[in-house]
Amino acid sequence: ETHTILKKVQESDFRGLTELNLSCPNVPGKPQIAYGFETTDRILSEVFEYFTKPLGIKLPPYFDIVHFDQAAAIFNKYPPKFVNCVNSIGNGLYIEDESVVIRPKNGFGGIGGEYIKPTALANVHAFYQRLNPEIQIIGTVGVLTWRDAFENILCG
Repeated sequence: ETHTILKKVQESDFRGLTELNLSCPNVPGKPQIAYGFETTDRILSEVFEYFTKPLGIKLPPYFDIVHFDQAAAIFNKYPPKFVNCVNSIGNGLYIEDESVVIRPKNGFGGIGGEYIKPTALANVHAFYQRLNPEIQIIGTVGVLTWRDAFENILCG
């Protein structure tokens, strides 16, 4: 399905940026693609065989230094215009003590915003240190004030 959509974008007169989401934590029964480095490499190889328009990659949060190294080595092989740091952390649990309503997915969902800002900033900085300078980094988590934006800029 991803290839079908990207091929339609490639054939269209669309002139904006396209983002390839390799990090959705909320698809039941499906792991986040970008945690599988061989799969990520294969997908990017296939996509960049035909896709020549500006394309970015939405990333999950990485937590281990070796994962930053592995992911950056893959991204540096291809010409993405940007990486988007980061999607939500999957499988957070929210307790609603005022309600007896069962939440979707039994209360499990992605954690984002201010809760994961330190992790997101670490991801921005780690990729800034590892990616080719042609690959832009977009920090998109926990930006509510000018200070939040400034912190992302300082990180990369």
